[in-house]
Amino acid sequence: MAPTIFWEKAKRPNREGALRMSSEPRPKLAEPKPFSGVLSQDKHRLQLTICIGIDFAGEVEFQFDPIALSDDTKFILLSWYEKGDDFRYFSFAGVAEDGARFETDHLHLTSLDKTSDATGTRITPEGRCRKSELRYKLTKPAESPVLRMQLKGFENLGSLHCECRLGRLAMSGEHSVDDKNAVTGFVIVQSVSIPDDVAAWRAETEKLLEHIRRIMSLAASSLLRAPIFEFYWGDDVEVVALSQTRQETSAFRIVHFLAQQEIFRSRH
Repeated sequence: MAPTIFWEKAKRPNREGALRMSSEPRPKLAEPKPFSGVLSQDKHRLQLTICIGIDFAGEVEFQFDPIALSDDTKFILLSWYEKGDDFRYFSFAGVAEDGARFETDHLHLTSLDKTSDATGTRITPEGRCRKSELRYKLTKPAESPVLRMQLKGFENLGSLHCECRLGRLAMSGEHSVDDKNAVTGFVIVQSVSIPDDVAAWRAETEKLLEHIRRIMSLAASSLLRAPIFEFYWGDDVEVVALSQTRQETSAFRIVHFLAQQEIFRSRH
């Protein structure tokens, strides 16, 4: 199985079916962590540090410290008040103290607080992003390529397993899901050997995971959304986070969540 997701081990719901009280708040997939880098938009560039985390639904969260308003920073304020129906995206590329690297060209503001006193004016934005990439190093290298797709609202008792020419497959989820919009499961493929062409293996495996997602969505009478993709190879990890619309699940499943092994085996 692949190493733990992201840059530190956050507490996760038990994939194998342990009970979790519905009153307990769901943990984040990754706790906020400071990344220092450059925020840019068009010709504007600003050096700053942003705390970046990932919530229980797979959405990347940005926490900004108050920013002193100046000629160098007013482009953030002007962008917030700019009229129009389309987002004005920012780019951000930053590095954490442990060497993890974060990049996005699709950061947009969701709110902006403005305060003033005798010392000046400060702005504190909040934001989300449509797509982002995180890269970091493993302490123990992966012996063969691994690709994992995180899923929202996936229900299953225990894990589903099978093999195909691309490697070993497993799919797991919670057996009692109180929030269908939360990341509750995953499907993963690990090659049994090192492919001759790792890039080709990854491209083909991505298609397989997408096919499995659609088949298992049919079983659940829902559209299982996949906000997080992780690729492990050697000592490198690449995580792609995609913003998703809220997931809702039908009360009438086609296949009961206790009987999904056969449809999982027939995925190809």
